[in-house]
Amino acid sequence: MYRNQSVCLRALGLFIFTIQLFFTQQLEAQSCDLILNVRIKQNGKSDLAISLLGPEINRNITHPQFASFGQLCSGTYKLEVHGVNFESFDTSIVLKSNLELSLVMKEAVHQLHEFEVHDNHIDRTGNATLASSIITNAQLQANAGKPLGEILKEASGV
Repeated sequence: MYRNQSVCLRALGLFIFTIQLFFTQQLEAQSCDLILNVRIKQNGKSDLAISLLGPEINRNITHPQFASFGQLCSGTYKLEVHGVNFESFDTSIVLKSNLELSLVMKEAVHQLHEFEVHDNHIDRTGNATLASSIITNAQLQANAGKPLGEILKEASGV
């Protein structure tokens, strides 16, 4: 009788050990201690809005070159990067382990077709003057490649 109880207790102990091992592995598989580092190369030092969206997360970091997101669970996330004078970037990331990304931001091109410059000025005698200049598309095309500051020097009142 004692021998059968001993075998049953050993089997029960082995069963409990197996269950504990199984749950320990499940908990380790679901650990939420992953890190995503994002390094960004760009011309200049403009701040960029770096966002990470995913299950139960919506984090935003504003920085010109770096963002670190910690305590992440494995899963799928959406990474978005936005900045003035840069094309927006967004992508999906499947995070299974710590990850470091290096991104190069592409400058956005803004085409001017024409613009107006207005100035309100009060001279020493107290008289108000209004200066207005229009730089047309043809003038912009004729000065293609010049910096905007150089083109504006040709406008009166600037």
